[in-house]
Amino acid sequence: MASTIKVFTAEQALEALNADPTKVLVLEKKKDDKMYKGTRFLNAYFNIGTDMKKEGWFNVEDIELSCGIADPNGPKNSKNEFESTRLQLETTVSRAGEFGQFLLGLDAQWRAQVAQQAATGVIDMEGKKVHGLVRSSLSKKNEKNPGGVIEDPVIGFKIDFNQFPALYRHKFLRGLPRTQFFDYSTRYIDEHGREQFKVAMVENDSGELEPVTAKNVHKFVTEGSILRKGRVMMPSEAESSSWVSFPIVINRAVIEQGGAGGFSDDAPVTPGATANVRAALAQTTDDTTNDTPVTPETTETPTTQAVTAADVDDVANMLNGL
Repeated sequence: MASTIKVFTAEQALEALNADPTKVLVLEKKKDDKMYKGTRFLNAYFNIGTDMKKEGWFNVEDIELSCGIADPNGPKNSKNEFESTRLQLETTVSRAGEFGQFLLGLDAQWRAQVAQQAATGVIDMEGKKVHGLVRSSLSKKNEKNPGGVIEDPVIGFKIDFNQFPALYRHKFLRGLPRTQFFDYSTRYIDEHGREQFKVAMVENDSGELEPVTAKNVHKFVTEGSILRKGRVMMPSEAESSSWVSFPIVINRAVIEQGGAGGFSDDAPVTPGATANVRAALAQTTDDTTNDTPVTPETTETPTTQAVTAADVDDVANMLNGL
């Protein structure tokens, strides 16, 4: 029998949190309880509705992104200084709607569990900071308002182009990228009546089309982009030498690119919708192959703040290896 992952809607997650916030999240030590590249992980499970102790996979829709992804070769700043902070889809609680409200409430519950873990010796918090599910305060290094309150807390969905490992528990995901991008402008209905999208492509310096990668994702996720349809996973709490975190990884991102702007009486402009791009996209693999085993309807069987140079290795280890 094929492995099928239960994927919860944002509405279901928020409803469960509101019903009993203390019972939604369950964190458990892994059986081997070993360090992996300087980081130790605790399994995360969720109790939502009648579904008990399920993996944390959630569907999200129509989330406006706060900014595009920075060019790794652009002028160095807080957005592109480190890959772990550059490679994320950034939004806010209000823009993320029900899922934003879910994360805001879950953050408080998770922090309470972290405190309990520290008190009982499950984790060692000496010299470590908690990296929350939402960021509600500015850096102390902020020039205008050091440590100031962020009225609309920031959420960062981690982008991870690494592949699921060869021994990953869900066989159909083995060898696939943890994060995959699709182009919303290529929407079509397949022969089974299902909505599908083509794999996102961008032009390289030679004018040729290539899939989105860590090096070129800034060409696809631009200012004003919207996460029209997404699937996120929250598999583990991570404890490194400097941080304790609960990474939110974007697994499937259907992006509507930010528009180029124009006059109200102009015809709408679809970013990248040139004839040669359309022709090439028509030949690319759509998201049917990788998504068939994971649907919201079939049920059973997935902000980062600036860091100092001294913390970069810990942060990288904390965010990778999930």
